[in-house]
Amino acid sequence: MADGEETPKETPKSKSRIVIWACVFLAFVAIFGVFVKFMFFPEKPEPITGTSSEIEVQEPGPVVEIGDFLTNLAKPNEDSFISIKVAAELDAAPGSKQSADIAAELASRDIELKQIIEEILRARNRESLTGESGLEGVRSEILRKINARLQKGKIRKIMTYNMIIS
Repeated sequence: MADGEETPKETPKSKSRIVIWACVFLAFVAIFGVFVKFMFFPEKPEPITGTSSEIEVQEPGPVVEIGDFLTNLAKPNEDSFISIKVAAELDAAPGSKQSADIAAELASRDIELKQIIEEILRARNRESLTGESGLEGVRSEILRKINARLQKGKIRKIMTYNMIIS
């Protein structure tokens, strides 16, 4: 070194700045690493293990048409109505004697079942039927009320389709 030149000495203030910047840099690297891990390497769901006899898969039951419905909705000041088709999935194996018994009971109670469904639909308004939760509520209420009246078996699921609300 030349005469009179001094080597720069690090002051305690400059050391603390270096430590702070090093911590900030490490924090950014850690955040970036977490971001990359979750964006490019998402967690994979655990595969289902076991043999096919251990995993119970429920076969769909036979489906019986209950009917087409066209009825007014609850608000008396509005001219709104619903048109909907309703079917029921029986809680029995297809082709079994039990499914035939349940289907025969549904056929013999046809008028009673249609009246139950119309009463449930008439009690609803347009707002309560729109959206999946509203329609799911109607399905579960129909299922509950019909199953309460059946004696030879049960319905597993109520299905609705071709719905028009005006």
